[in-house]
Amino acid sequence: RMKKDISVEELKMIQLKILDSIDDFCKKNGIQYFLFSGTLIGAVRHKGYIPWDDDVDICMKRKDYDRFFSEFNQQRRDTLKAISAEIEKNYYLASGKVIDTATVIEEENNCAMPIGVYVDIFPMDNLPADDKKLEKLNHRIDIYRKMLILKSVPVSDRRSAVKNWILKVSSFLLKPISMQHIIRKITKLAVSYNDDATCNRIADISVFTYGMKEVFPCEDFAEAAELEFEGKTYSVPKNYKHVLSNMYGDYMKLPPKEKQISHHHFTAYWK
Repeated sequence: RMKKDISVEELKMIQLKILDSIDDFCKKNGIQYFLFSGTLIGAVRHKGYIPWDDDVDICMKRKDYDRFFSEFNQQRRDTLKAISAEIEKNYYLASGKVIDTATVIEEENNCAMPIGVYVDIFPMDNLPADDKKLEKLNHRIDIYRKMLILKSVPVSDRRSAVKNWILKVSSFLLKPISMQHIIRKITKLAVSYNDDATCNRIADISVFTYGMKEVFPCEDFAEAAELEFEGKTYSVPKNYKHVLSNMYGDYMKLPPKEKQISHHHFTAYWK
């Protein structure tokens, strides 16, 4: 049967439907979320998507994140589903998603689990005030982050022969270790300072895409504000200007034309 591709415009409509459902659920259940990463830049700079972007990112503090993923799927009558390593044994990330099960996305990964168009949800964990403790924690988690990447990233014609050789060797060596085991190790380390009252920093240490640029004072996420995104208002960190300058520097400045491209490689279609 012919696949019916999802256009970029349809993709964004589905993502916004998911975001609206997350927003509604969180408000009704006292769960705090924040627009994050490129989605937060989009809200501040464009009042919507960055023109060349095609995804939605939000984050939650770990307690809210855990509550959300334990409760969102209960008594749902629509096609949306929250997925994470705690819910799906074949899941491949240390962060979660809400997907639309009426759709399918084919991404470049070795995960056998089918997923649909999604909104990414990143857990935020407390970090120690001491730089040496943070460095040690990050180093320990990074070992598992790299293992997860090596297990999930497939061989591709877009990569060099050397990189593909590394992926093949790594895949063979890491085959006995499950993704679930690696993600459990990441999560155990990531949450290890959440009950420490002396912690004064917070980050998405499980994924840590931007490294130390992604470490923020806890007060940056202590309160929420609202900003417009594609015609509606959503929750953002009250100190969003500091969050964005921390991650991106001059976030109001557009990147060069040659960098105004999507960095995601996937095909989306209707079931």
